[in-house]
Amino acid sequence: MLTFRELPSDEWPRLLDHEPFKTSGLPVDNGHWKILVAELEGQIVGCSGVHEQVHWDPWWIAPDHRGNAGVVRGLVRYGAEFLLGYEIPQVFCTIDDARVLSHDLAQRLGFEPAPGRLYILDLTALGLEEAS
Repeated sequence: MLTFRELPSDEWPRLLDHEPFKTSGLPVDNGHWKILVAELEGQIVGCSGVHEQVHWDPWWIAPDHRGNAGVVRGLVRYGAEFLLGYEIPQVFCTIDDARVLSHDLAQRLGFEPAPGRLYILDLTALGLEEAS
């Protein structure tokens, strides 16, 4: 019978035979990761990772202070210290494709373009409430 559950972190090494863990290793167990598995007769036949990630948006600088690197760098430095204080080691932001200057600035500040495309799933649209 196919069963589904959250895999406790002490069982994560069971995933080392499966990608992407085989190549990239296991995530750090810092409370921001959960791994869900599908098992058949005790064997993992599927898994998905749920990673709590902080979205660092929105950003706004007053028009008369745009170009003032101190404002942006100060927000980044203070924000990084703030987030690291909550043991949040990584964040992401979204920038509209048309905002080329914002892309350049983000990269100068240390943000890196992410591979792939971002997709959003509205879980409430799945109709699971009615099925319960």
